[in-house]
Amino acid sequence: MKKSGAEIFIESLIKEKVDRSEEHTSELQSHSFISYAVFCLKKKKNINK
Repeated sequence: MKKSGAEIFIESLIKEKVDRSEEHTSELQSHSFISYAVFCLKKKKNINK
């Protein structure tokens, strides 16, 4: 059975995640944490206006 484009894309994402080094994963987690913190600060600032 031929795979759809979406299935191929999802498989490539899974393979990329598995292949990612521990250091790279840590960098992504740090980036996500900082992005979320900035989002929360902006949201808090907008509420206090």
